[in-house]
Amino acid sequence: MRDPTRIKRILKLIEDIWKECPDMRLGQLIYNAMKSSKSKDVFYVEDDDLENYLLFFKGGLFDMRRKDKKKPSQSYEKIMKDLRDGYEPMKK
Repeated sequence: MRDPTRIKRILKLIEDIWKECPDMRLGQLIYNAMKSSKSKDVFYVEDDDLENYLLFFKGGLFDMRRKDKKKPSQSYEKIMKDLRDGYEPMKK
């Protein structure tokens, strides 16, 4: 059985991203987050992978809104470190 706590976590991530980009449609948000995925079909993406793609996308959004774009933001750096270190959202 899949971890039911993933639902609130992933929906909260989507909510946070959507609030940053309220003109984006939900399909656009998911599509843009999935750009870092090798899979082009969201149907086959596991929830923990989708959560990672959303985290990566969220980090990029906040980084793009910074005034000093020459170095990555701390949140973006943390997300990248978590992804490199094998971040596993289902183990929260």
